[in-house]
Amino acid sequence: MFRRLFGMVEAHARAANEARLWVHASLMAQPAFAAVGFSVVEHQIVRIGDQLFQRAMMEKPLVPPI
Repeated sequence: MFRRLFGMVEAHARAANEARLWVHASLMAQPAFAAVGFSVVEHQIVRIGDQLFQRAMMEKPLVPPI
């Protein structure tokens, strides 16, 4: 289901000539995004209320570099 939904998002972004897609991915979501071509740009720890959460800023270039 994730790959199908992501395929639709990526197709829409490519049709709009977007240069990249990016996401703040939780630890659990990172493998799914890596499987469709995302790479980690930066690991982060964010505070929400009194809880700390680990996540990663991930991106996928859509336009080949010139």
